[in-house]
Formats: sequence, structure tokens, C-alpha cells
Amino acid sequence: MADLPYSFEPATGYNKYKVTSILRDYLGMLMEQPENKETIEQILTLIDGYTNQLRTLRQTNRLETTKEVYKAIDGFFEKAPAENKKAIQCKSGCTACCFIELDISEDEAALIVNYCRENDIEIDREYLIKQVATGRRSYSDLSRCIFLKDNLCSIYAVRPAACRKHWVNSDPGLCDFSKNIINKVDSYFNIDVEILASALLNVDETGPLEIALLNKLDKTG
Repeated sequence: MADLPYSFEPATGYNKYKVTSILRDYLGMLMEQPENKETIEQILTLIDGYTNQLRTLRQTNRLETTKEVYKAIDGFFEKAPAENKKAIQCKSGCTACCFIELDISEDEAALIVNYCRENDIEIDREYLIKQVATGRRSYSDLSRCIFLKDNLCSIYAVRPAACRKHWVNSDPGLCDFSKNIINKVDSYFNIDVEILASALLNVDETGPLEIALLNKLDKTG
């Protein structure tokens, strides 16, 4: 299906779509069958529509727009049929997902920094600098999310979209990639959530959480 008018990587004459890893895998599966072209186009059209709406809304209030996206993502999950969610294994205190790399938008970084200042939550700049230097893919002690405190998320109210939609159906033990690099984690999939989360990635600049936070801290002092 190389003739389709889009790409998920930079290419001359093509649009570049940023999509969540889960949606990228789903689209890749759809691409295997030519008859899925219309479905793919519908998904990308929805991403475009959400992206344009968010770009307009954030001109008035960037942080409130991001909060509304979070509410919508949470709402999609809450309204999903119980049958779709019955296999989810995640629970409080299960923190393997807090040791993996994730990208956030500039607006998400700003929301986190503001929340931390309002709630007297320290952001350890030196720790972030070390994470940037080593990368969080190494599964070392520096892979831990800076906001993981006592096995709980200290910024749970404003946790990024990538965290907010991360649910797994498989054995939680498989989520620890320092021990498991073979068996695939079975992620919960909600197409509405993935489309909206992908739109958020296309609204402004994105990057690894540690880099986005440092950039925001450098700008705000």
C-alpha cells in the first residue's frame, strides 16, 4: 500500500503523522490488507480533525486545553464496556511502566512543572540531566521516572497522556523489560483514546519526558 498519501516517517511530498506506538502497530496491521484503506483514511482524518481543534483551542489557553484532552481520554476509558476492560491487570503499586521511556508535548511539560510548583513537588534537575545523558532505555537505576515516589505517581492528577492510557492485559511481570525482552506485553486498546492521544502529539513539539522537562525548567527558571 505504498501509494497511500501519508507516511509515519519524514518523506518528501508526504505528511508526517506522529502516532502512539499502539496506534502505529494497529495501522501497520491494517496496511497489510488493501481493503483497509478506507479505515486507515478515516483514522487519519480523525487525527487531523482533533489536531486542528486543539491547535485552535490552545491559542486561548494551552494548559486548559491539555487538561481537557486528559479528561476526554479518561472519559473514553470510563465509558468503554466492562467486557473490554475485564482483562486489565494494572493496579496501584505496579510500577514497571514507570521505568520506560515516553514522549510528552511541550504543553504537557508545562502542565507538570506548574503542578509541581503549586504543590511543592521538587523536580530534581540533576537527576533529569543524568537521565538525558544515559537514556532511559538502558533499564538502569536512572530509568525510574522522576515522579515515582514510594511506588506511587506524585503527579498522578497531571500524568501525561502516554501514562494515562497505559493499561495491559498480560501478566504484569512481563512489563519489567529489564527481565523480559522476548515476550510481548498485551496492551489494552481503545481506538478513540489512541486517536486523541496521537492528535496531542501533532499539536506542538514533543520529546522524551526528561528533555521536555529540562527545556521547560530552563525557560521558566
